[in-house]
Amino acid sequence: MDGDGKVVQGYKPEAMNQVEFPDAYWEEVFQGMSQVKVQGFEDAAYTFYRKTGTSQQDAGDRKKVENAVFIAFAPQENPKLAVAVVVTDGGYGGYGAAPIARRIFDAYDKESGLKDEARP
Repeated sequence: MDGDGKVVQGYKPEAMNQVEFPDAYWEEVFQGMSQVKVQGFEDAAYTFYRKTGTSQQDAGDRKKVENAVFIAFAPQENPKLAVAVVVTDGGYGGYGAAPIARRIFDAYDKESGLKDEARP
């Protein structure tokens, strides 16, 4: 885009590869993602699938850094938004990254809606 917001050069995405998995595999993944306990989402007005995590990284001097990781998408049926948050040295994903993701989801919900039905 230029300074006036006009598209200078467009592009068309091209799928380079596609991998198919049986529906049963996806159902198993979604079942697991629906059961992850995460602080800060208890009162969410939308359904979502999520996964927390913590990755360790060697920061030198025999120190290990724990990176907070959180991925999620909402709503569960017909997703409209997917979010991935990584916080370097943020500790556990459910505590260090999930609250950031919640704010992103809530901001999107406020502006565009995360429910399957159209917003008024």
